[in-house]
Amino acid sequence: MASTRRSIINIDDDQHPLVHLTRQNEASIFCKLPQEILAMIYEYAVAVDKSIEPRQVAYRSNKFVWGHADLFRTRNGLWFRSSSEEVLTVISLGRTCRKIYADLEGWPVFYRVNTFEFTSATKLHYFLAAITRERRAMIRRIKLLVSNCTTVPWTFGGAEDHTTTLLTQCDDLKELSFILPMEGTSWISKRGLNLARGPRDEASPWNLPSFRLKIANEDGDTFTLGDPDLIPFSEWPADTSEFAVPNDIEKYQLLERINSAMAVRRSSFKQQLEEPRPQWFLDISKEYLVGAAIAATHIDLPGESRITHDRTDNTFGGPVSSRTRRSHEVADLSLGILQRVVPKYTVDGVLTWPFTNVLGVRWNDSSEVECNIVWSANRSKRGAETSWEPVEAIMTETGELCLRNFYMSTITGKENGNPGDILRDRQAIPTPRKIIEFAGSMVAAMSQELNKQRTKSLVNYWKKLDSRWASYIAKLGNRVAAYDERIAAQAEARVKSAAKRGPKKVAKIGGKKNKK
Repeated sequence: MASTRRSIINIDDDQHPLVHLTRQNEASIFCKLPQEILAMIYEYAVAVDKSIEPRQVAYRSNKFVWGHADLFRTRNGLWFRSSSEEVLTVISLGRTCRKIYADLEGWPVFYRVNTFEFTSATKLHYFLAAITRERRAMIRRIKLLVSNCTTVPWTFGGAEDHTTTLLTQCDDLKELSFILPMEGTSWISKRGLNLARGPRDEASPWNLPSFRLKIANEDGDTFTLGDPDLIPFSEWPADTSEFAVPNDIEKYQLLERINSAMAVRRSSFKQQLEEPRPQWFLDISKEYLVGAAIAATHIDLPGESRITHDRTDNTFGGPVSSRTRRSHEVADLSLGILQRVVPKYTVDGVLTWPFTNVLGVRWNDSSEVECNIVWSANRSKRGAETSWEPVEAIMTETGELCLRNFYMSTITGKENGNPGDILRDRQAIPTPRKIIEFAGSMVAAMSQELNKQRTKSLVNYWKKLDSRWASYIAKLGNRVAAYDERIAAQAEARVKSAAKRGPKKVAKIGGKKNKK
């Protein structure tokens, strides 16, 4: 069962520390069986008697679990889905020895004999991108379960186009089923009928010969639309329960018409199998589009890139330099991702780490302006939630918006406490004009990314903001003056009041003291 393709495990490597065990296993009776018999044994062993629902263990990961899953958080803050099902036989076999692992890699029968089930086209897209080209080519049966009308992949655009591109590499695909609920009548519409009758020369899973449109009843039974053996919907028993839909007759009539349209489409599929691939199929299966479909998932180690010993031929084409590889660290091998080390600042001193808000602005001991920023949720999990950073470090469009929000919230916010303390606190904050001047003309620094009209609008806004800040400080000064006058008047009134009753009170107090 040898293969000429690149392999994750090279069993011919005489320098491997376990090469003696590999040679011993190769000499066993089992490994000496003919390849055809070995393939039959492997197919029987790895087959699962129910559909497999792959679940990505973490964002950017090439690892998947299956079945029901429990969620918990790992040390690096990523969600990991731990399957509660028993371990797949193919995984146990792969751990037996390097020889069997190499056999299963070179002949991935696990993908050939099992049915893979997904609840969205996006999940299917991620799974196809994470596995190798040879494994995609072995897949025969895929189910796409649709729970509501909002996820019905009637037309494909954006991410779904990528899914269709990767489906063209499933060379042995026998059945691609879209299974929709019978009780959900919203998808059974004239739009569905028009799509069933739609053009057959456009890039869409609907135009793959393996495509099947199915409906499922409440008992879980599925019925293939377009199947000549399907009982006409006019003969289906009417729903007499309390949940019966009043327009069942109209629904069945539409289903009958969609069924007829799918029968015509399936007959065209039979002709297509005898003809060369249609042009739309050839157009979307080009290598650069496959690379774009894989790159769109942002998986760190997709498909062929998992074969790490040969870095000169990866999924995206071209070598990966050692410097690029060293700029990443594997955070957790069980997650199948790379933990990127992102520098805090660019070469120009601008922050690269994401932040969400500015809580304060101040002068530091070196007479430089600093901003107290709030890090994003992902960044704050790795350290402090806030920190003081130089104002020039946040001179981006996002930073400018956070700064203006800080000044506006300060101007319009409620103030409690001594007006004098509030005024001194506000006067210690650099004015908007000082911010612009100290940052070396913030607007000029950003003007390369903005058009002239946007730049002019930004300049005018900050001029108005500076005027509004000056008015705000002046009003605070007036409030402080009024507050001081009121406090002085109250103190003077207390002195006058004490002077009027003061002598009597002193004599009384003196009398008590004399008695003591």
